[in-house]
Amino acid sequence: MLNENPDQIRERRGLSVKWNSYEKDVIPLWVADMDLPTPPEVTQTLLDTISRSDLGYPSKQLYDRYLTSLNHWSEDHFGYSYKADELEPVGDVVQAIYWATKQLPGDSVIFLTPAYPPFFRAVKESGKEAVTSQMPLLAGSYQIDMEDLREKVRKHPNSILLLCNPHNPTGRVFTRAELESLAEMALENDLWVISDEIHRDILFEDHVHIPFSSISPEVEARTVSLISGSKTFNIAGLHAAAVHIPAGTPSETMRLIPKGLLSGPSSLGMLASAVAFETSGTWLNDTLNYISHNREALSDFSTASKVNAAIPEGTYMSWIDLAPHLPADDDNAYEYLLREAKLALSPGLDFLPVGGETHVRINLATSHQTIEESLRRLKSAIGL
Repeated sequence: MLNENPDQIRERRGLSVKWNSYEKDVIPLWVADMDLPTPPEVTQTLLDTISRSDLGYPSKQLYDRYLTSLNHWSEDHFGYSYKADELEPVGDVVQAIYWATKQLPGDSVIFLTPAYPPFFRAVKESGKEAVTSQMPLLAGSYQIDMEDLREKVRKHPNSILLLCNPHNPTGRVFTRAELESLAEMALENDLWVISDEIHRDILFEDHVHIPFSSISPEVEARTVSLISGSKTFNIAGLHAAAVHIPAGTPSETMRLIPKGLLSGPSSLGMLASAVAFETSGTWLNDTLNYISHNREALSDFSTASKVNAAIPEGTYMSWIDLAPHLPADDDNAYEYLLREAKLALSPGLDFLPVGGETHVRINLATSHQTIEESLRRLKSAIGL
């Protein structure tokens, strides 16, 4: 159960980058964390731990508890678990994206756009070539252009396929058929796969997350999976994630980076994650039900206004195209809404460097009243 009334949790101006980057009259719906209560068991555990000044270096027992609880959660929710000795605890998923793109073999990294902005930065800083395939909007949902992707893969064999599922920012949860097509491409073209599955628990209606490694043993051997409870339980600032690195494959070159160059998970991050994995299934269901109201409000707004908003199947983000609704001489949706509506959404150009200026990403994991006011401001700004 939610331990507080979420409608009372509107602003977080203590430590939150989301709420401290704009003037106070601006509603920030950009960074992907929640303006909602954390699980009560997590809150109480952290308070108890801090009150007894138990803030030293993490023990082996804590590492083991963290990875074991993560694996049990994976088995219970997705019918798939990782070999314990192949899981590497890390500070966060973004760090792991940089790590994997740098260390895995291949001169190119292929990924779908629009894409999570660190994908672009990680590939560039790895010294490899970014090869992108844009997802078209078809019947209100962004789809993988399999023909285009196959052509890109054909021209760049022995590369890395960088996948985000559920997909940020479009909110797609890829089907088994789609994942099997991607797996077939990977096996036929000697691709290594990095599968960012940080949003795997944020699912709506009947959509089901399928871990990419679970497609087949052959696929598992070529896949580095990135997982964390940080989005699920709203504890991103505590820093705890894990990387699954299959044993006995070239992906083990990832382990050649000296551990001293990598930041591991924090004690509080692993503890909070373990407690959440062990106790917070009901809390997650309640939280998703709460966010569903905001999702439905956006869907109603999109239908009434004819604004192209991708209603998420997973994640709590929506990718919105305002192209027909912006002034002809003012087509940067992010700048326009910040100025005219006092709304701070994520800029489309961060996710789609060519053609993304009319797009924004909105975060729906906030109070009902915040979404209602935000949609009112959006409607007014675009003259509806």
